Parts: sequence; C-alpha cells; structure tokens
Amino acid sequence: MRRIIFTLAVGMALALAPAVPAHAATPTVWVNVVGASAWPVGAAVTTVDHYTSSVARYGSCRLGARCVTILERTIRSDWAAVTYGADTARVTIYLNPQRRYYSWYTRRSIVLHELGHAYGIYLHNSTCVSVMYGHVFCPGGALPPYRFTAYQRGVLWRH
Repeated sequence: MRRIIFTLAVGMALALAPAVPAHAATPTVWVNVVGASAWPVGAAVTTVDHYTSSVARYGSCRLGARCVTILERTIRSDWAAVTYGADTARVTIYLNPQRRYYSWYTRRSIVLHELGHAYGIYLHNSTCVSVMYGHVFCPGGALPPYRFTAYQRGVLWRH
C-alpha cells in the first residue's frame, strides 16, 4: 500500500511540476555585427551553432551573456581577421576590409575560423585538415576544409 501511495505521489509531483523549456539549459551567445555586412556571418554562425551547446542570437550584447562582436577594422595587411578576448565573455572579431574582394566562400571560411577562436579553439592546425588551418588558403591554393576536427568539435561543445 505504501508503494502505491508513494508511486502516486511521485507521479502527481512530476505531472504538476513546471515544464522546463528545452532552451532553458542552452546558453545564448549574442552576436553583434557592426558594419560588416560584406561578410557572410550568418552562414558561419549557423555552422558553429551546429557544433556547440549554445544558440547564437543577433543583437546587442546582453548583461550576463556571452557576446561576440564582429566588425570591420583595418588590421595588419597580411591578416584576414583577428579575434580578441577569446577566453572571456566578451569577444571581438575584427575582419580586415582589405579582404572584401575574396569570394563569398573564402570570407565565410575566414569568419568561421575566427568564430572557432571565439568559442575556445585557440591554436591553429599546422596542416590543412580543418577550417582552423593557420592560413586563408591551403598549399596549392584551395580553401581549408569547411569543418572542424573531432577534437575541435569537442572544444566547441564544451564552450
């Protein structure tokens, strides 16, 4: 009899407990794009979202949430982009406007590479096996593969 009462009590408690929305446990990362409309940020963010435990939303930074600000700024001419603050809640990615002439696919690869840094992949690949290769183009002129290695996917998931 006690077992039946206990089972009914647990069942009622579960039935009456407020449902936790599926997105409640998913951290939001705000992506604030400022004057970088020539860059395919959306395509790169969608790819990173696929590999992370977070969901990116576009808009101004929100207090208490991670934020990635992406903007164009003239930087070293031999760099396509640079990421600052990758180990903090506020990350800034500077895209070099001198590289706007690259194809859409190349610019997407650059943004994805920098988002990889923003989400915790701090090191470059020394070989051209992922988008985290240390150069815009692989030897021979091809783009790096538009993917992350298994290890890099694990890093993205943890961030």
